[in-house]
Amino acid sequence: MNLSPKALLVQLLTSPQNSTLLDESRRRAREIISFLETVESEDELPIDLEQLDPAWVAEVYEALSDDDVLSPEEQTQASALEHATESEEERIGRAFKNDLLAHLPAKLRSFHHFRELDRPELTPADWKDLRESTTVRAAGSEAEPLLQYGLTPLTVFLATEAVARLCERLLRHGLIPAQEPITFVRPNHHIDVRPALLKSDALMTRITDLTGCEPLTAHCLLSWLLDVALYKPYLFRWFKVSPILEGVRLDQIGDDYTELDERWGLLSEFVAVGERLAAHACNPVYADPLSSKYRQRRSEMREAITNARYRHPSITSWDLIVLADHYPWPAWAIECLPELYLPLEKFPDGSERALLWRKYRFILKDKYEHQIIDNLCKEIIYKVLMPKETAEYVHLLVDAIEPARQDHPFPSEGSVDGTFNQAFNDLELLAKAAKYHEVSSLTKKEHNEYLVNLLGDKHLEYSDSIGKKRREYVKDLALV
Repeated sequence: MNLSPKALLVQLLTSPQNSTLLDESRRRAREIISFLETVESEDELPIDLEQLDPAWVAEVYEALSDDDVLSPEEQTQASALEHATESEEERIGRAFKNDLLAHLPAKLRSFHHFRELDRPELTPADWKDLRESTTVRAAGSEAEPLLQYGLTPLTVFLATEAVARLCERLLRHGLIPAQEPITFVRPNHHIDVRPALLKSDALMTRITDLTGCEPLTAHCLLSWLLDVALYKPYLFRWFKVSPILEGVRLDQIGDDYTELDERWGLLSEFVAVGERLAAHACNPVYADPLSSKYRQRRSEMREAITNARYRHPSITSWDLIVLADHYPWPAWAIECLPELYLPLEKFPDGSERALLWRKYRFILKDKYEHQIIDNLCKEIIYKVLMPKETAEYVHLLVDAIEPARQDHPFPSEGSVDGTFNQAFNDLELLAKAAKYHEVSSLTKKEHNEYLVNLLGDKHLEYSDSIGKKRREYVKDLALV
């Protein structure tokens, strides 16, 4: 293949999933990188970068970014990072303890994301070396939860540098339009976010290369960093982080914040909102049935959420669920959230990925096809993948039940079950009434048929346990 570096790069970028060209680019990576160093503007490339698949662009750049093709400047920087002096490591350890961990919610300070990792098999001498390393000694007891996984504050710092360096090089070489933010999502999560969606695999590879940790450890480390970045917007050098659905976006800011302790110490609005709502949700007076505040806890929690969103309009329903998971909130407070069904991604075949309250998921259990991907808030909220039929049924449930949940006034957790069951049974009875009668002025006939198709054959047994008076009342509603 006798193409110039420029022609090879252009052909590669415009040929997604072409493994032959990708292999050729790896072989000639030094030539291509040298060409990119001479490019002063993205206009010099005869392609529209905004029309390219950002995931493929990231994969191409990953193929070009092996350590043996780093520029001399980047090799010097990498060497400095990997061979930090003792004073630099001490500074990193202090910044980790005093700035990075400060004001993080308990779930992040405990390194909950690493719970799936096994304790590394190290010799006593290796463990001693880790404990006596400069960053661990500087961080003190704050490094202990991290140390049990064989990691140190220096590992965290190098991981943030790996992410920042990859993103900066993508921008510098024109593989991402300079005026656009970079977006990426948590590992194993797919969502079509433009522009410049980076695959988490590329980020984890760079973390593995720079820190020397195992791929699974890099996966956990990246997940933790992306959550930390919600509270620490300048976590990654040269960039400011903002939250998006299931991930973050990075906007390049240059060298505005050069000192590590300054960068890691700056807080986002997530901290103010999270601490205020967590203090409200976890207030002991709301947990004591004998307290005068107990009966008002739901209405006051809803008011606190409303006020927080008024003061911080950028806080979304997704953000609130993340905050409830990180701090964490008790179950009754989570039930006060404005939305306990949150669609995350819809696919062309009608299937859907969404967050579901555990009571909605319980109805689906063993009756409607769905796949649990993850859970939040100690299994109060599930992330599920649903085919079209299940998604349509969930939409019906949500339309009927969410208003009742949102207005539920009673304080106990058990009382929510009663409100939920009553709303669900009313829906069941309405479907049964519609099944046996031709007309209805409560809803359109087509909507009645829709209810019957979804509910008639699978859930009518619920109505048999309801008293005759209430059953006839609902049936009459459908015939008025």
